[in-house]
Amino acid sequence: MQINELREEQNLTIYKLAKESGVPYATVNDICNEKVSLRKCSAETLYKLAKTLGVPMEDIIESAMDDRTGFDTFKSNVCHMVKDLGDFDFIAELLSSDKIREYW
Repeated sequence: MQINELREEQNLTIYKLAKESGVPYATVNDICNEKVSLRKCSAETLYKLAKTLGVPMEDIIESAMDDRTGFDTFKSNVCHMVKDLGDFDFIAELLSSDKIREYW
């Protein structure tokens, strides 16, 4: 689902979405006005917008994704997970999930 549709359903202006999500106004404005593709956004930006809009990240990027971009997002998420969890917890989490096999 498009960010603009979600934003309008919740009666959020671009400014209010930026303020509540913590994403810079210029970034949100460029996304909403299609100056920047969602495929080029960081996982952190997508996460903040999705959280503010109350939807999973997949819902806002699904239409803009292809298989390769999905992998790029996965790589970005991996970097954030390593930073958040630490090395050993990250490895345990990754091995317990099926993400490697899914992208292979």
